[in-house]
Amino acid sequence: MRRICLISLLMSFFVIGGISGETYDNAACGCAFELPSGWSVDSSIMDILIIKDELSDSADITVAKYYLERDSQINSEEALVEAIAGLYQEIGIKSANTGTIGYSIDGATAVFVAEFKSHDVQTDIIRHNKLKGVLARLASDKQALYLITASAAPDIFEKIRPRIDTLMNSFTITAPLADELYSRRSFMPYLMILLVIALTALFYSRNRRVQKSRNPLGKDSGSFWRCASCGLVNHIDSNNCNRCGREKIAADKIKKSWLSLL
Repeated sequence: MRRICLISLLMSFFVIGGISGETYDNAACGCAFELPSGWSVDSSIMDILIIKDELSDSADITVAKYYLERDSQINSEEALVEAIAGLYQEIGIKSANTGTIGYSIDGATAVFVAEFKSHDVQTDIIRHNKLKGVLARLASDKQALYLITASAAPDIFEKIRPRIDTLMNSFTITAPLADELYSRRSFMPYLMILLVIALTALFYSRNRRVQKSRNPLGKDSGSFWRCASCGLVNHIDSNNCNRCGREKIAADKIKKSWLSLL
C-alpha cells in the first residue's frame, strides 16, 4: 500500500513538473499567468498575446484584451448576462441563453468559462475550443474584457488540456482595479438641471422684487430709473423704456416743471 502511494506521489510530481513553468507578466496588457514549460509568448501585436507551443503548432492559444466604449459598458448583472449570451452566439454556441449562462463576480471582475466544438472550414476538421472571459473595471473607470482562448483538434486538446487549464486558472489582472464591477450611476446631470431651475427661479423672483420696489437696488438705485407709464425699472443708460418705449424724463427737468407751476 505504501509502495502504491509512493508511486502515485512520484507520478504526480513529474506531471506537475512537466506542466509548471514560469510566471509571465505583461505590463502593457496588465495581466499575468503561469506559462507552462515549452511554451512561449509572442507580444508583437498590441493587446494580443499569442501563446506558442514549441513542440506543436496545431494548437491556437491567445490572450486578448479589449476596451469597452463608454456607451457600451456593462453596469448591471442583467446586462452582463445578455453580453455573455451575445458573445457565445457570435462564436457559435447556439444553445447559449440567458437562463443557462454561468459566471461569477468578485469585486471588480466577472469570470465566465465555456467549452464548445467548431468546424474549421480551411482544414475541414472539428476543433475543440475553450474560452475564459474576464471582465474588469479598472481604476481608471474603464472596462476591459480579457479573452483567453484555446483551440485544437480534440485529441491534441486533451493531451495539452492540463497545460491549458494551468494557464487559464492562473490568469490574473495586474492592472489597478476599481472597487466594483459596475460604475456608480452619476447624478451630476440631474444636479445640473436642478441647479439651472433653482437659479432661474432665483433670478425671476429677484427681478420681480426689483420691479415692485421703489428703491430697486438700495444705494445703487441712482443707476436706474422707473418708467412713469408702465413702471418698468430701466438702466440709466437707456433713454427709452425697454417695455413701452417712453422717453426717460430727467430729474432736473421734472424739478423745473414743478417750479414753473409755483
